[in-house]
Amino acid sequence: MKTSHTFALFALLFVAQWALAESPCVTQADLTMLDGAPWTGSLSYLDYSSGESEQIPVTIQFDKPGKKKVIYRIKYPGESQYNSREKLRISKDGRKLNGEPVVSRSVLEDGTIVVVTEYRDKDDGQQADIRMTYSLHASRLEIRKEVRFDSDGEYFERNAYRLTR
Repeated sequence: MKTSHTFALFALLFVAQWALAESPCVTQADLTMLDGAPWTGSLSYLDYSSGESEQIPVTIQFDKPGKKKVIYRIKYPGESQYNSREKLRISKDGRKLNGEPVVSRSVLEDGTIVVVTEYRDKDDGQQADIRMTYSLHASRLEIRKEVRFDSDGEYFERNAYRLTR
């Protein structure tokens, strides 16, 4: 009986180690293409009060990536009260972006790096599944937030930055 328990324990440890090794990771190199000329484009968002999608112009300037993070400034022309300073942080092992688990990382044929995180949080005061998709390319950037409320079956786009340079 001890032998079967020992074997089961080793098998479980092997599978856990394999799964950890196969987990998607984000690297510092993934963020290097963000540095440089400012990004310009728009923020589109679902306005819950009207139920309508709104769009406003935006400019984002990324600093040179530091150790496991990059700081950026968001500017909304004509609405400077909403300007902000933000960070993208990578965990030490690369398996979290901004503290949220990375569920996938892929590289498209054109070199676009697509990173997806998923987590539970509140949106509009309700518990929800949140999915963030970061599409990084030398000339295009998209950061999209999708939400799925517990009462709904489908994700919908809550907001998205779509930028070029």
